[in-house]
Amino acid sequence: MRNSIVFILLFLVVITNHLYAHDRILRGKVSDSDGKGIPGATVRIENTMIGAVANKNGEFVLKHVPDGEHKIRITAVGFETFYYTVKIEHEDGDKFDINLSLKEKASKSGTVVVTATKSEKLYEDVPIKMSFVASQVFEATESASLKDGIRFQPGLRVEANCQNCGFSQVRLNGLDGQYTQILIDSRPIFSALNGLYGLDQIPANMVERVEVVRGGGSALYGGNAIGGVVNIITKEPNKNQFSGKYVHSVIDETSADKTLQLNSSMISDNYKSGVYLFGNFRERDAWDANGDGFSEASYIRENSLGLKAYYNFDAFTKISLSLHSLNEYRRGGDNIDLPPHLALMAEDLTHQVSGGNLTLNHFFNGGKDQISLFTSLNHTDRDNYTGVQKDPNGYGYTNNLVAVGGTQYTHTFDEFMFGSSFFSAGVDFQYEDVENVATGYNASLNQTTRLLGLYFQNDWLFTEDLSLLFGLRADKHNFVDNVILTPRVTSMFKLNDKISLRGSFTSGYRAPQAYDNDLHAELRGGVRQIIKLDENLKEERSWGYSGSVDYGDEIFGMPVSFSVEYFNINLVDVFVNEEIGEDGSGNTVFLKTNGDGANVNGLTFEAQVSLSRDYQFQAALTYQTSKYDTPVRWSEGTPSEGIAPKTTDNMLRTPDLYGYMTAFMTLH
Repeated sequence: MRNSIVFILLFLVVITNHLYAHDRILRGKVSDSDGKGIPGATVRIENTMIGAVANKNGEFVLKHVPDGEHKIRITAVGFETFYYTVKIEHEDGDKFDINLSLKEKASKSGTVVVTATKSEKLYEDVPIKMSFVASQVFEATESASLKDGIRFQPGLRVEANCQNCGFSQVRLNGLDGQYTQILIDSRPIFSALNGLYGLDQIPANMVERVEVVRGGGSALYGGNAIGGVVNIITKEPNKNQFSGKYVHSVIDETSADKTLQLNSSMISDNYKSGVYLFGNFRERDAWDANGDGFSEASYIRENSLGLKAYYNFDAFTKISLSLHSLNEYRRGGDNIDLPPHLALMAEDLTHQVSGGNLTLNHFFNGGKDQISLFTSLNHTDRDNYTGVQKDPNGYGYTNNLVAVGGTQYTHTFDEFMFGSSFFSAGVDFQYEDVENVATGYNASLNQTTRLLGLYFQNDWLFTEDLSLLFGLRADKHNFVDNVILTPRVTSMFKLNDKISLRGSFTSGYRAPQAYDNDLHAELRGGVRQIIKLDENLKEERSWGYSGSVDYGDEIFGMPVSFSVEYFNINLVDVFVNEEIGEDGSGNTVFLKTNGDGANVNGLTFEAQVSLSRDYQFQAALTYQTSKYDTPVRWSEGTPSEGIAPKTTDNMLRTPDLYGYMTAFMTLH
């Protein structure tokens, strides 16, 4: 995989150096109200592939600009979006210069997001309530991996679930991590197995931003999105540069955590092609918090390499390629330096993850229509040991392949039912094969899932202040006899330029299959726990609704924004694991079956304050309750010792109150 990445990189460099450089040019500068350049501002000619990112002085260059009248969109975080119309009639080599000035606003303004509607749209115009983590957060927090930076999100918790192997999960709105669908560049190739350890394995320098849609499901992305969608948008090339960073931190003055990040970006002279290359190398010592000889944080050694490249055939056609190779070794327990079967308790895992994505986008009919074709692949090999008391039988392995392909068509209606609309329709197919074997325990899980999905969505804009979005997805899963329909309706109304109201009704489902916890080797009292699926297991469904109020204004000359959201999710036929005894090898067997229902509801508060472009503050707080309709048994007790079984109607490991706070200061 690494040799393939290097070969493709060299090939792209050769292409870049041989492309012609004579072209039609549009130059300009993006400045604030004081005339100071805005670095990182994004300039894009709408309904084309032409765009650029301003340099440190706010200067940009657009090439391959065709003749005609064009609408240019200029965005920058913390500034109002600005539109500029230009008419170009010229010969090759002509140059046009424009100077643009943006007005400061609340910190989230000027951000383009794609997850909520599966198309580029400004954050403040998206009818679905969502949030995002920008790459600046990963840099400011010295994040080594996705897990370190993603935790700065409202309604989101990153939870560690195992002190030996250190696996973690993303919990949205109080629901378990298995209810969260994680995407890479909008593709569902992040499998249940990747959900166990992938938050650590994805390096921070691979991530441009993370977009989060909380609540009840999605008509665009399919099942497993009951809690919400986390979309990892990877970095693209936007200028010629090379950078490197080494971070050395210490846990409790005893355990070192060392990370080396290398990044390179190259753009051709005519901006038709580019490639971004990243490398990440990390080693973290095991951490023993209480000196008992057993780790509270596992030892990690990992390296990763990848690229993202593009080529513009013309102003309306673009092909993009991304590749990644992620390799990790982790070890927890005691006697870290010994083979795992010589330790009193050990988890020892080696992962090799490789994959990529190929996408073709084409605008036609004057930019009113767009079609996208894509295919994605992710393959994971895992060798593992889980055991206690020097057990020689704890070895096993897992092979996991995920493949996704599909197409999406979009059309813009200038006039549609008393307004305008943006219509999307698509089809996608997902295939996953997983083989999970515990060799010494005579236990295995072999699962192949196939999912064919059809969807459409229409985003009506009745006026500049009122929009309504309706979507419907139909899924056929090979573990479910019937076709599963998941509708979604959301709306947004802007009372004025300061206050926006959003409301939504959503639905989702989880198919009756094995999920991440089912692939994690659990031990209780030295006995391995095995989870089997009930032959009558049916899909779990969800219905939810939410409402929010967003406010943005200037107070004492400072841009500020506030948000309050209420959410409610009702679950039907909830999956529960019931202990049913032991198998012939002495493993404790749990049966995954359907229980009754559950309900999650709560409030999320967000606040952002920009003291200036260099000083920003943001915080969020969530208060919620998560209850089962019927109490579930979480402990069998010990009848011989007079300890009765215990039940609860609360979802375990779900606090009622949680949040975060961050402050940023930029030094020049």
